[in-house]
Amino acid sequence: MYANENLRKWRLVRGYKQYYMGEQVNITAQAYGKIERGQTKFTKEFAIKFALALNIPLEEIYTDEHTGENDRPLTDKEREFYQKQLQDKEKIIALQDIIIQLKTNKKK
Repeated sequence: MYANENLRKWRLVRGYKQYYMGEQVNITAQAYGKIERGQTKFTKEFAIKFALALNIPLEEIYTDEHTGENDRPLTDKEREFYQKQLQDKEKIIALQDIIIQLKTNKKK
């Protein structure tokens, strides 16, 4: 119920295009647009990928910003999966930072 609207809101806040968001889950911009418009439902696995791409807590996708109501509480297994994906993303970012630092030092 809130997820589609929240995806759009956060995408616009971040300044991302629908094309970028589609790339994050290997779908077209048109398919992503249908998700935002509520024409296509998406799985929690997609929601996790969207939350990671938007750099927001997963709960933000499912929570009404006015009432705080969450229309799809996460199971423990889903929360664990999200945490694992978040940790993997943080490791990738850390490795990218190391590579950039090594390249910068090499140029000096």
